[in-house]
Amino acid sequence: MSEKRQQHKLLERQLMRLYQHHGLIGAVILVTVCSVVTSVAITMAVCWPLYAGSEGYVQGLAIPLLLAIVVPSICAPAATLVLVCLMQRLEEAVEAATRLATTDVLTGVANRRGFFQSIERLDIDFPDATTCLVGILDCDRFKQLNDSLGHAAGDAALIELARRLQSAVERHGCVGRLGGDEFGFVVTGSDTLVRNRECEIEEQCQRFTMDVPESKHSVMLHSSIGAVMQNQEETIEQALARADRQLYATKSSNREQSVRVAGRVV
Repeated sequence: MSEKRQQHKLLERQLMRLYQHHGLIGAVILVTVCSVVTSVAITMAVCWPLYAGSEGYVQGLAIPLLLAIVVPSICAPAATLVLVCLMQRLEEAVEAATRLATTDVLTGVANRRGFFQSIERLDIDFPDATTCLVGILDCDRFKQLNDSLGHAAGDAALIELARRLQSAVERHGCVGRLGGDEFGFVVTGSDTLVRNRECEIEEQCQRFTMDVPESKHSVMLHSSIGAVMQNQEETIEQALARADRQLYATKSSNREQSVRVAGRVV
């Protein structure tokens, strides 16, 4: 990056910092005052040697000083206002694009990218956590549900499963849709809190009933969960790999589970 571009980036950050700390009006006032003071200082440095010692030097300095005050007083607020507004809109657009890139459109939870980005922030968001539960969950017989009741029912099942998982985790970690009918979750906090959240996840997500969209039927759904406590010597990614192996071991023992619609096995 060129030196000029770096200077522009530094100026942008300083201006946004002023805006964040002092608000729009405060930023405009501060920039205007600094512009006027700088303009007067430069004018005095340039004009004083020209007029000092001459007769009527005060009158000679009056017009340059007046211009040094009036011009930045008019230009600086307008320029600052326009620039801050443009930067604010750009920042909002970037935030919206980031949310779109990291959120699963169907379920509203984080997508795979957003989930792993949330994991990277866990140490910052939960600095006092002593225990970390890492898990993967998926809906049993999801293809069977799609084939028998249609994709609308499958979408509704994913939305309900994501809602239940997010409700169980609450604000104590993160949830993300890793792909298809597979969700990842991380819970951090005290040992008691994490154990309680683990029980809540099992209660909310292992077996539940939901209404089938555009139908009078209800459907009983089952999900398999692989969850492990992260060891001190492993990363969360390594713990997720262990949870994934446990998930498939659990699914192997759940092969007999079926989707039941209004008491009917499908």
